[in-house]
Amino acid sequence: MKRNNKVAILILSIILILSLTACDTGARLIHKGISTYQGESQNWEGTLVTEFIEWEEDEGNNAIKFESENKLKLKYKGAGIDGVGTIEYEFSNSPANIVVRGTSSLDSEGVISDISKSGSESSDLSKGNLIFTVTVEWDDNKETFEMDWVKD
Repeated sequence: MKRNNKVAILILSIILILSLTACDTGARLIHKGISTYQGESQNWEGTLVTEFIEWEEDEGNNAIKFESENKLKLKYKGAGIDGVGTIEYEFSNSPANIVVRGTSSLDSEGVISDISKSGSESSDLSKGNLIFTVTVEWDDNKETFEMDWVKD
């Protein structure tokens, strides 16, 4: 839980710095917020939380900038957490040019929650019109599912 607090503080700091920087340079805040995507398969459920900020760099020149912090959490729903072993995962969305791959292990509650990616991906993340594909491989098993936007 302490790691989640540190990540939240880091994200809020980044947003604050970007907001202050935007004010100093004549930039105009367009939109900031959080988008959530969820989905599941037989043995896995996933949640992607995207915190984003979108701004116009210099007023009047229409140069729109976008920054985001994306956090993915995977939870094993099957039986026998101890037998799962090493997990390989990938979550992606081709139109937004987002691909995150990695290898991890489950915590004692059957969760992988240390998956994150920062960047300046597509502002479509903030509009909730993307579908993410998640593939999870473990112990000679493989499942793929989609995560859709959860409307607030």
